[in-house]
Amino acid sequence: MIRLPNTFPGYGERHFYLWGLARQLRTFKPDIIHLEQEPFSLVALQVVLLKRLFAPNARLLIRTSTGGIFRRMKLHWLASLAERVSLNEADGFFYLYSGALKRLQDRVGRQVSMFYHPNGVDPSVFSPRQGTDVRKKLGLQGAYVIGYVGRFVPEKGIQYLIDALAQLNMPDARLLLVGTGPYRPTLEERAAQLGILERLVFHPVVKQRELVDLYSAMNVMVLPSYSTPLWEEFFGRVLVEAMSCGVPVIGTASGGIPEVIRACGAVVAPKDSRGLADAIHAARHTPPEQLEQQIVAAQSWTRERFSWESLAGSLFMAYSRVLGG
Repeated sequence: MIRLPNTFPGYGERHFYLWGLARQLRTFKPDIIHLEQEPFSLVALQVVLLKRLFAPNARLLIRTSTGGIFRRMKLHWLASLAERVSLNEADGFFYLYSGALKRLQDRVGRQVSMFYHPNGVDPSVFSPRQGTDVRKKLGLQGAYVIGYVGRFVPEKGIQYLIDALAQLNMPDARLLLVGTGPYRPTLEERAAQLGILERLVFHPVVKQRELVDLYSAMNVMVLPSYSTPLWEEFFGRVLVEAMSCGVPVIGTASGGIPEVIRACGAVVAPKDSRGLADAIHAARHTPPEQLEQQIVAAQSWTRERFSWESLAGSLFMAYSRVLGG
């Protein structure tokens, strides 16, 4: 791996490399350039232009999460230019879910290879653990723990999960919210209005291996996102991680969530607190034998579709295809 200096680090669509990329292309002479950026990003435009100059015979593959949903960008005209150039230049695309595929097909407007390539998980890291110590540390002994992992922003739908908690006839239920974001004060205010603030436990963002411990403290993990004109839940990596850890999952019909969960959990309508409450109630009262079968099926599904070994195999096949192998 070679790290190159870039500007605007942390801003995926706006960053570009300051120097070194042209030299790497000229020296390495790649057969394939695999770009993990949106087609409308500045770095995509930079890669395409430098490819034309220094690696004209290389095949360009672009992996997109969105398939063409623009975020709010000050230089919208530049994003439009970058997307137009990148879509015309690419020899193939990787997509995360069927919605992104449909948008890609509409925007590309030509025959080109498209490959499903989701985010991955390491089952050897995300595996079941005893959550007793974590529960004790968080003051959750004896509780039925409903978990959420992610950003605290409106479109993640956490407010509807809080409403669902208030509607549940489960005095021992607690909501473990792992993450950070500007929406936390609003969430706390909503919970206080409903009289359940003391039943919420906030936990800051943690590293990957520590996150496994937090999953182990959950009885069920919920991702209640809803779509907006500029965003939807493109994948839902936390669902895959939770399933791999043996935690039942509930999600909403936003973006790629239903395709990640499939028959291994429950999917409800977005912004439906009653539906979330019913799904949580059903998860708690699932017979133990049936619950165990569901967990085993979910773990098998994650290994089959989302493990790094599985993704490496599909990536190799995609590379071979674009190279004519």
